[in-house]
Amino acid sequence: LLGANNYFYEDEAKFACDPGLDGWMVSDFAMLNYLFHGLGSTQRWFTCLDIAGITKQYGEYAHGNCYRSRRVVLDAHQQPDPATLSIESPTNLLPKFLDYFRSECASALAKNEPILLCVFAHGEEMEFGVEIGGEEEEGPLLTTKAVSEILSEFDGVQVTLLMTSCYSGGWAITPDLRDETGRSRITVMTAAGSDQVSESWPKTTTLGRTDGSMYVSSVINVLSTRAAQTSEGLLEKPMNTEEFSAVITSELLDVIDPRFGHIHHHAFNVQYDQWADLYTERTGIPLSHYAVRLNALREIPPRALNDIRLDRSSTTEEIDAWEAAHPTATHVVIAASNYGGSQRAVRKAISIQAKIYMKGLPGRDSLAPNHRPHRLINECIHAPHLLNEATWQTIWEILHYRIGSMNLAEKFVRRLGISAPKACRWDQDEWMGKNAKSDRLCVPKVVCPETRPKPDLPKQKKKAGVWYASAKMRLRSLSPIKRSRSSSPSSAYRSRGSLDIKRIMLSPTRRART
Repeated sequence: LLGANNYFYEDEAKFACDPGLDGWMVSDFAMLNYLFHGLGSTQRWFTCLDIAGITKQYGEYAHGNCYRSRRVVLDAHQQPDPATLSIESPTNLLPKFLDYFRSECASALAKNEPILLCVFAHGEEMEFGVEIGGEEEEGPLLTTKAVSEILSEFDGVQVTLLMTSCYSGGWAITPDLRDETGRSRITVMTAAGSDQVSESWPKTTTLGRTDGSMYVSSVINVLSTRAAQTSEGLLEKPMNTEEFSAVITSELLDVIDPRFGHIHHHAFNVQYDQWADLYTERTGIPLSHYAVRLNALREIPPRALNDIRLDRSSTTEEIDAWEAAHPTATHVVIAASNYGGSQRAVRKAISIQAKIYMKGLPGRDSLAPNHRPHRLINECIHAPHLLNEATWQTIWEILHYRIGSMNLAEKFVRRLGISAPKACRWDQDEWMGKNAKSDRLCVPKVVCPETRPKPDLPKQKKKAGVWYASAKMRLRSLSPIKRSRSSSPSSAYRSRGSLDIKRIMLSPTRRART
């Protein structure tokens, strides 16, 4: 499923599927479409893009590191098989995909066959939804709940999800995709963690193209080397799923991105914890001569490299040797990747967070602490073209602090064993209106007494997260000290004594910036 659309970015005067923007998702889609062609009992590739049309428009799409070997995955001659390609309208793309997924689950369960589901799209951080066919963040979202509902209809169906979107690691930890015992109901392979962005290969210096994602390159390398050895009987035994996961990690850290591989935080979670199963049986990725297929694609020669530090696949040892041989070399900035990397993508991420924040009942605009922050956040949503880069940075810091405060409050409330809605769905004004006359439910001036001396902090009104945590604790008439003596909190909570939530949330550094 390719979620990228072809709408026009006015600020960059480019279409979204341009190889310099979301074209890296097209490259991932096209590469796996080519490698998996003809494998499995059936397959279907969903998109809202006219693949032949965008190929004609941009000439070609490639995959790989521009300073190493790249392969052309789309051009006038290399096109997906029309028999397995479903080109839908942007509005129908997600419903059509879900209908097909449901029918395939029924068929796979009856035949006891695994399903491999590949998704290439942008992701959002709060609920880990994936944008499918929409313009910016306005489009439909493929959600964990939608997939969970289908899995519930076909209990026991074996599904593997390979996903390259930002925050895709959330699919590996969400309760929506776990059974009552806490085991995952689906195998998940993701390019990023639940709080991390995914990353494409850095842009080429001349045309500014991003040729696929680093994570998919890691998977391809493993399939074309270790998997190829397995199919040819060169290994003593086939890899199980745990070994397959470890090899992908090793490939990413040691070969693809040896200097920065640790930032990817990719996730790999196995259905029902069956790590000992052969990876082909558990993931649904069939054995094939992928190396032969890969080498059949047209190769683009590596770009000339005057500074080895520009190459993300260069090792630390290679960099050290190069710098020793070039003592006068100046500092170099590695070309930006797409996730992510462009100013447009950064502004988009901030706009998404702004809309999430404003939907989260943040309080009245007329409240003194909300005057300036809400004005800036609303400008970010409704008049982004009027903002300069410094203002974008300020808005990001405000959102990061305020959303982070609410998330932290939720963690405290959950840790205290209090059943409550999420902070973003809790209306402080409504709660105060209902409980204004109740002494028992009044929010205390100090949330948690602290035995250690408090620093001399400037006075500041409580933010939504502090009010939320305070209200929920008082609602249960449980003081934090009493809770710390119960059996549910960890020893770490008891050893530290009572916790001052307000002091944690309203740190002087962050308060000064917001």
